[in-house]
Amino acid sequence: KLKTKKDGKMIIKFNENSTYKDINNTRVLNLYNRLENGEKPTTEENKKDIKILFNELGHSEAYKNGIYLLMGYQFNFRKFMKKYLVKMKYYGWVEIYSFNKTFIRKNSMNPSYILQIIELED
Repeated sequence: KLKTKKDGKMIIKFNENSTYKDINNTRVLNLYNRLENGEKPTTEENKKDIKILFNELGHSEAYKNGIYLLMGYQFNFRKFMKKYLVKMKYYGWVEIYSFNKTFIRKNSMNPSYILQIIELED
C-alpha cells in the first residue's frame, strides 16, 4: 500500500491532478517496499527490477540521482544508495547515487567511458 512522506516513507505525490489509480501495483512501489522491509538490492528479483527502473538509457535521471518519477509521484531511493563521484570520458566528474559501483557500470549506456569511481561520505 502507498504511504507518503508523512508516514515516514520518501514517496511524494507532487502533482495533485494526477489521476493514476494503480500506483499500488507498480514495479517501482514493490521494489521500494521490499528495500524498506530490509531486503538487499542484490537479491535476484531486486536486481531485475533495479536494472529496469534505473538504467541510464531508459531513465537517465533515476540512474543519476536515485529519484524515480511516475505519473505525478516521486520515489526517493537515496536512503538505500551511496553517493559516488564518477569520472566520465568527455564529460568530466559526475555525481551519481547508486546501490553499488557495479550497478553504475552495468546500467551505463557507455561503460567504457567510466574512467574512475570514488565513493563519497555523506
